[in-house]
Amino acid sequence: MRKVITMTVLCLMVFLMVVFMVSCSKNTSSDLAVNATTTGTISGKVVTSDTGIGVGQAVISLGGSTVATTATDGTFIVAGVRQGNEQIVATRGQDVGSTTVAITAGEVSEATITIISQVTNTVSAQNVRVVGRMVDAVSGEGIDGVAVQITDVGKATMTTLWNSSIADFATFFPQNVPEQPAGPNGPEHHGYFYFENVTPGVHTFKFSKTGYFDKQISMDISTTQRLVNETMVYDPKATGMIAGYVSFDADGLLAGDTANNDGSFNSATEWKASLSLDTGQTTTTVDIDGKVGYFKFENIPPRHLIYQNGVLIDPGYTLTALTTRTINNVPVSFQGQVIHIEVDESKTTISNVKLGGGSLNTNVNPAIQLPAANDMVTAATPLFQWEALSVTTSYVVKVFHIVNADPNTGLGGVTTEVMMERTVNNANTYTYDGTDLMNNEWYALKVFSMTNGVLSSGTGIRFKKVPFLIPTRVAPLDNDQTDPNETILAWNNTDSGGNYVVQLYTTSETAPATGADFSRVIWQYETASAAETNVKLTNSLLLPSKVYWWAVAQKNPADNSPVEFATVTDTSDIDKDGNTAEQVIDCGYFRTAPQPGVPVNPTGVFSDSQVTLTWTDPVAPQDLTGDAVHANHWHHVYVDAETTPRIIYANTTTIGVSNDVNHTLSIATVNQYGVESRLVTVTGTPGTPPAVTFTNWTVSPNTANLAVNTAGSINTSVSFTVNNLGGQAVTGLSVAVTAVGPGSGTDTLVGTVNLSGKGSVNVTIPLTVSVNANATAGQTAVFSFVGTATGGTSQTGTTGISGGGASGTTGLTVTYF
Repeated sequence: MRKVITMTVLCLMVFLMVVFMVSCSKNTSSDLAVNATTTGTISGKVVTSDTGIGVGQAVISLGGSTVATTATDGTFIVAGVRQGNEQIVATRGQDVGSTTVAITAGEVSEATITIISQVTNTVSAQNVRVVGRMVDAVSGEGIDGVAVQITDVGKATMTTLWNSSIADFATFFPQNVPEQPAGPNGPEHHGYFYFENVTPGVHTFKFSKTGYFDKQISMDISTTQRLVNETMVYDPKATGMIAGYVSFDADGLLAGDTANNDGSFNSATEWKASLSLDTGQTTTTVDIDGKVGYFKFENIPPRHLIYQNGVLIDPGYTLTALTTRTINNVPVSFQGQVIHIEVDESKTTISNVKLGGGSLNTNVNPAIQLPAANDMVTAATPLFQWEALSVTTSYVVKVFHIVNADPNTGLGGVTTEVMMERTVNNANTYTYDGTDLMNNEWYALKVFSMTNGVLSSGTGIRFKKVPFLIPTRVAPLDNDQTDPNETILAWNNTDSGGNYVVQLYTTSETAPATGADFSRVIWQYETASAAETNVKLTNSLLLPSKVYWWAVAQKNPADNSPVEFATVTDTSDIDKDGNTAEQVIDCGYFRTAPQPGVPVNPTGVFSDSQVTLTWTDPVAPQDLTGDAVHANHWHHVYVDAETTPRIIYANTTTIGVSNDVNHTLSIATVNQYGVESRLVTVTGTPGTPPAVTFTNWTVSPNTANLAVNTAGSINTSVSFTVNNLGGQAVTGLSVAVTAVGPGSGTDTLVGTVNLSGKGSVNVTIPLTVSVNANATAGQTAVFSFVGTATGGTSQTGTTGISGGGASGTTGLTVTYF
């Protein structure tokens, strides 16, 4: 049943804004050309009295002379105006306004001039802008798409979203005008239109929109503001219908059939497609006369394509259809769209929709897992493996030969016809017999999934067939002697692409073994890459005077299978299929050299910027483990953290070092195999020779009284600091102090003083001073003091170190009474 909807009124709100555009030239009066020190600047704006909008192209006059023209927003600037009160006038056509401005020299004065119309309801013919809005009488929302015409002057436009470049919205429309819901950039105002440069007077306006009766009104646009309320009645007969069917573009089936898992279709089971118009109306496909896939939209307002100046401003209706179709147990989405649909009154528009975007072939390409892309395949019967898919269990495997490919990358070349093709069911691996694979040649592997006899597009990789080579030991070889602290195992690079695995085994203590005991593995190492061809054994791993066996093998790069070590007996037995790796090794033994005894009685004399080391060799042959010391490598000496030894041929050496730094020197003996003994160390700090001085003198008590004509003794105590300014330590210093004045006195510190390099010691010596007699009362006797240090020995063994110092002005004063 067709519903007839009667809608009430559309309300047209038209608000007029008048903008006068009058051009004028800028003239500068000669009486304004005054000195800048007595002039100021006016910065102002010209606005209308009714709306407060800035007035563009208004003429600014000062003292009867034109001095400026306003910008589009009504602003202006006049410079060089003499100070004082000046009347400034703005005119636009017959409209005029003025204000008085107080000008201050060197400053900017603000001014606002309001223009008042001198002729009521009269505006400039070329500068009237008409702005209006169409709103829904029921919802109060603005309506876009209303065609607006001024029939008597041939102007036309269409309502749309408010254009903020016209002016601020609130300037033209009262706050009680309803707003649309907020858009991404804030509130959106719909249903607006405007005309530029309309001649003032009474004009005929026509408003039309499909689904409504046309409306025509007369309107006087000479006034500055006009609000028009009109009623437009909805025409219930002015509707049409859109109908049609939905089908799949690929096979033409209607969008109501459901695909069975085997790809066939059952038209008895309906699977509906969803459809929608850009107006928001929706529906689904239905049965019509026993046929599926049909749809219809009723009560659709008429709509036609409208062009303006060659631009499509009404594109008609847009219809969209969506559905999902299960193919081979995989849901596949399809969609279709029809645009530019026109609808006439009381008629049906047929718009059939073709669904595309999906694929009726849902076969998935399996990812190849073995071998990897650009892999080096060594196995004679390589294993191919790919991703197991849930949608199928059938696959097709193909191998192609790439002739004349780049030997390093496999790129280029020519791919031959299929040299091997196999169908694999219920599995995701295949072992190729490889009889036609040639070493050092590139091949292409491609794997397809298959459903209902249809192949997927396939996934492919390149691989290179290479021979599986045995890595060969380079060093140490059988019976080689190595340093137990510096043994490096090395082998050749086979370029087969697999990582290497190295094992080390123990045997008897000293005698060579007849073969490796693979159950006595003490160390195993796998390289990080196929390019790594040596490894250094840690210092703690090997002991001196022992025999060790070692073996190296390479993993199969085709499957990275573990290596299983066993004795090599016959290289013809090498297992080339890569499933196991026994026999694919090279194995041999080496000896570790004996370690000599350590140096005896090491000593070090640390002097100025150097140290002299001395030691003796082990006194008995057993200290060298029965081995003679190597003729060219007698001893090794290391200074501090050095890793490269200094080679010393004698039992003593002098080495330059930094003063005032504690150094550690390590000494080792070396035997004929280049094996070092354990290290012995000497530590010390070198420095400049000792230099002894006395400072910081104090005397307590430092005053005394003595009767005239009387000789006497004064007991006091002298304190001072004994310093060593040199970097070498000094020991055994004997320290004494002597009074110097009208009398005498000398005393020596009990014990001796020891000083470190650049060290100091505070000492105090009690002293009795004998004072000579004096016959004059009030006379004073002043004594100073001299200290001496003798008998010291430096850290280098130098004796007779001495030094001292005087008290200076610090002394003892005796007053006679």
